Amino acid sequence: MIQHETPDYFFKNEVHIVKRMKRKDESNAERVVYGAMLGVIAAILQTSGMFGGIGLLISALSSLPIVLAALRSLQTSFLTYLVTFALLSMIQPGEAYLYLFTTGLLGLSMGFTFRTFKKGWMIVIFSAVALMLVILFLLFVIQFPVLGPSVGEELDLRMVIYIFLFTLMYSFIWMKGIIFIVNKYAAIAGE
Repeated sequence: MIQHETPDYFFKNEVHIVKRMKRKDESNAERVVYGAMLGVIAAILQTSGMFGGIGLLISALSSLPIVLAALRSLQTSFLTYLVTFALLSMIQPGEAYLYLFTTGLLGLSMGFTFRTFKKGWMIVIFSAVALMLVILFLLFVIQFPVLGPSVGEELDLRMVIYIFLFTLMYSFIWMKGIIFIVNKYAAIAGE
């Protein structure tokens, strides 16, 4: 009987993703340029949310440049994160702080977990918990309505569970998307 191997990214070892993006011959100047370029792309993606509708979906993609930078090096991801924040502070200050605590932080945590943890479920859970804690911090400590005005100001266990389930699903979709993108990049680049 022939057994077909299915790509089970949730439990499979993910080390090959980082290896495909890492470059050994990269100079510091190339890292800075790469990080700054990704920061500009992230800022453009994040500001597209001001157009509403499809722009809100596009703005969610602003985590991707941070993750791609982290797959190269953690220093590059922090540079990209800071460049994006600086650009957004000048262009659209309201989006800058939202980016700092949501999509940017998700990109940092996801990139960090791809480099640190070897299993897909660890990547998803760590990223989901990081995003959930920041959302709870914004909602109940700073009282910034990151989920809209319909979410109450009282800490409710049911709301925490809903937020965790949302961040878990969101992180899982991001993990699968990043794996897909990196594999396509590697196939195009011939790696």
